[in-house]
Amino acid sequence: MTPTKSIVVSGFWGRGNTGDEAMLQQLYRFLSPKFPVKLSLDKHGAHDGFWNWYPYHCCESVHQLDVGPVEPDRAAALHIGGGGLSFSFNGAQLLHAILGNVPVLIAGVDFPSAAGDAYLRDRSRAELLTRHLAFVSFRTRWSFERYSMMSSKAHLGADWAWDLPTGDVPEDWNVAENTVTIVVREENGAEFAPDGGRIELLARKLESLGFQCLFLPFSPEDAREMRAYASSERIAQMCECWWNPQATKAVLAKSRLVLSVGRYHPLIFGAALGRPVAYIETPRIPWQLKIVTICDDLHLPLFSLADALDQPWRLIREADARASLDRSFYSERLEDMKYRYMQKLNSYL
Repeated sequence: MTPTKSIVVSGFWGRGNTGDEAMLQQLYRFLSPKFPVKLSLDKHGAHDGFWNWYPYHCCESVHQLDVGPVEPDRAAALHIGGGGLSFSFNGAQLLHAILGNVPVLIAGVDFPSAAGDAYLRDRSRAELLTRHLAFVSFRTRWSFERYSMMSSKAHLGADWAWDLPTGDVPEDWNVAENTVTIVVREENGAEFAPDGGRIELLARKLESLGFQCLFLPFSPEDAREMRAYASSERIAQMCECWWNPQATKAVLAKSRLVLSVGRYHPLIFGAALGRPVAYIETPRIPWQLKIVTICDDLHLPLFSLADALDQPWRLIREADARASLDRSFYSERLEDMKYRYMQKLNSYL
C-alpha cells in the first residue's frame, strides 16, 4: 500500500549552500521512493529561484512556521538534518510534532556542542528534549560519544552527502590537471586583499610552485564576499555552481588538490572521491569544531593558514599521502544509518 502521509524533511534548505543542497538531494533520493516528501524550509531566507532546483521542483515545500504539515493526520514523521543544526532547530514544527506524537528523526547531524548550540548546553533541557526523539544519528564519532554520555539512543552514522553522485563539469570550464581548487567560507573577506591578505598570498605561493588556482564558492555568500575583497585576477579564477552540488563535486574530482578554508563539505566530497584534500584552519571561522571532528574521523590533514603559507609542499605531501586511505568504513556507517533509520520509521507506521 502506498503511504498517504508525508515525511516532512526540515533543514537549512533553499539557500544555495552546496553542502546542505547535497544532503537534501540524497535524503530525497532515499525517502521519496517510499514516502511522499514535503520540504520544510525558511522561505523568507531562501534564495530566489530555489524552486527550480532539484528536488524542490519534485515535491511540495512548506514554510517552517507552518505547523499544519506536521499534524498527526498529515505527517508520517518529521525529519531534521543533516548538518550542523541544533536539536531545537525548526522549533515550531518540532514541538508540534512531539505534542502530536508524530515521530521525530534527527540524522546526519553534529552533537550541539560541535555546532554552537547554546540552548542544549544545559544538560537537563537536552535530556528533556531528546527523550522524545525516535531516532538520533551523528555524522562524527566525537558527537556520537558525547551524546552517548546522556542517552542510550545515539547511533553512529555519517553525512548524507557522502554518496552524492558525481555530475558533469560545466562545459565552458577548464579544470586542468594542475588545478588546486580552493573553497573559502565567507567571513574571510579581508584575507583576499591583494595587499597582503593571506589567502591571496597562499594563491601566489601555489602558483609559484606550478599550480593553477580555481576558487569554488560553496554558497552565494562565499562568492559575494570574494567579489567584494579580491583582485580582478582572483575573481576571474572564481567559478560558480554552488546551487548544483553534483557539478561542484565533478570539479573536485578533476582537481589535483582540494583546499578548504572554513567549509565542511569540500572535505566530504574530496574524501569520498579519494582526492588529495586538506583543511586550512582560520580563526575567523566560528564553526571549527565540527570540521575538526570530521577531519579526525576521515584522517584528513589540518593546517593553520600560517603553516600552509610557510610549508605548502608539506601540505601537498600530506594530502597526497592520505588520499589513498581506505574510507569504506564511512560508507558502511552511512548504509547502517539508512537501514536503522528506515527500520525505526517503519516501526511507527
